[in-house]
Amino acid sequence: MEKDRRTIASRVDRLQKEVKQLGEHRSRLRQGRRGQRRLALVGYTNAGKSSLLNALTKPVAGQEALAENKLFATLDPTTRRLDQPNPAGGPPSSVLLTDTVGFIRDLPPPLVEAFRSTLEETLEADQLLIVVDLSDPAWVNQLITVEAILDGLGSTAPRRLVGNQIDRCPAEALEQARLRDPQALFVSATAGLGLERLRDWLFDPGGAVRS
Repeated sequence: MEKDRRTIASRVDRLQKEVKQLGEHRSRLRQGRRGQRRLALVGYTNAGKSSLLNALTKPVAGQEALAENKLFATLDPTTRRLDQPNPAGGPPSSVLLTDTVGFIRDLPPPLVEAFRSTLEETLEADQLLIVVDLSDPAWVNQLITVEAILDGLGSTAPRRLVGNQIDRCPAEALEQARLRDPQALFVSATAGLGLERLRDWLFDPGGAVRS
């Protein structure tokens, strides 16, 4: 057991060094994105964030964000640029959309440290889209957990509720979501419902861009 402990401690130390290097790399990337509107998809694990990112950005085959029904399937944040044509014929408008790690209740401090690079993407976003799976009976408690973690991290970015799986949820879930956020957006990432309205909202000119 003592040998196992030393092996685990050694691996944790190595992983923490790798996380620090990744954090420094991510910091340099964020510096290069200054002046662009940045949004982050956050939510409980398996809420459909990666599927929503893929549905909105339509990456080429083989470059999709990993979307699996598995705890912590997304460990490293994935950022994609989303473009919208300019009706006047000029250059298109663009926003950066980041898929972050799925949250869980009572996230242990070591995991918070391990996921610091993705959490930094969350903290530096101009807007947070809190994705919930409305077909999951526990979505309200999951939303409360996500809000509590964001508050604990000191997140001050505006938040907007995005109800996913509207093709599979009961009608009362929609009403409950509207009560929690009267401006909530409703989509189904897998069925392609509500995506155009969400895209229009992402490019709302009223959204502030950080300097």
